[in-house]
Amino acid sequence: MGIRTAEQAARDPLRGGLYENLIILEIMKYRLNQGRRPDLYFFRDTHGGEVDLLIREQGKLFPVEIKSSVTFSKSFLKGIERFRSLTSNCRADGAVLYNGDQRFQVKNVHIFNLLKDQTELKSLFFPATQELYQNQPA
Repeated sequence: MGIRTAEQAARDPLRGGLYENLIILEIMKYRLNQGRRPDLYFFRDTHGGEVDLLIREQGKLFPVEIKSSVTFSKSFLKGIERFRSLTSNCRADGAVLYNGDQRFQVKNVHIFNLLKDQTELKSLFFPATQELYQNQPA
């Protein structure tokens, strides 16, 4: 690929794909380190709608959009909204993982930078894990 510096990566046309793969690998690594199967998927329909990552947890799919942009756009929600309209096997929330500094919610979708803020990784993506640990005897 010939990318040797951060500046080259920032300008490279493959930046979005590289960022998406980095985030997916971080989530996969987290799940494997927890002793869990990855259960990671993606969605694409015949109309070009897509969701970058679907995480299966307790039989429900958690939709995640991944964007290398440092600024949020409401258009980032389009794939999640489309997916929600097509299935009942989807959690009510979702996430947009972007490269910005702010953390907030829009339409029950959590927007944050996973690389800068991993504090809610377990509770957001894997709520069943938190319940398991809370219910175990000391």
